[in-house]
Amino acid sequence: MNSKATSPNLHNPDIPVYGVVADRASLHAVLENIRHHRLTLVSAPPVTARQPPSAQFVHDTDLLTAWHGLQERERDLPALFWHSLQALEFAAPGISVAAESVTGADECAAYIADYLRDHLSEHIIYVLDDLHYLASAPQAERWLRELVRLIPPTCHLVLISRALPDLPLAELIGSGAMFSLSGQERLKFTAEDASQARQ
Repeated sequence: MNSKATSPNLHNPDIPVYGVVADRASLHAVLENIRHHRLTLVSAPPVTARQPPSAQFVHDTDLLTAWHGLQERERDLPALFWHSLQALEFAAPGISVAAESVTGADECAAYIADYLRDHLSEHIIYVLDDLHYLASAPQAERWLRELVRLIPPTCHLVLISRALPDLPLAELIGSGAMFSLSGQERLKFTAEDASQARQ
């Protein structure tokens, strides 16, 4: 595994860069669970800062990270699939090469999962940010469900959303496959965080 000093994700242009973010030690420790789960859900209302702590973590981690910032146009499956390949190309080079003939939500998800299973020699993080854009888009939601079901253990999915996605959440949590960080109370700055930010 790459050392933190030479981690390639420090140069990943897709990971958001924010201003000074407090070293929210308690939340950062919780986000360390990303390493130990196949799926991590970060969910809170729009007034809560979801992205900064997540972006801070992946800037600091020594795992290769693919950051996929979703847009409303990706409610359309082809746009979603090709943007996912572009995002993953950073951590899984060559994933786009044989994808032109792939169609359908199940096939697109299986193509990604199979490629990662066959080509990853180290663990990576794949962040899907603003996942709420896919809500009520049937093919996009089906793609997500299949990706979550098929993704290999070497790929740690992080879903960042304003709302809970259409996934079998209770089953995933119960099986230990998913870690959930949900709600404004768990994501907001604490008095201790504010104190650390002033130091």
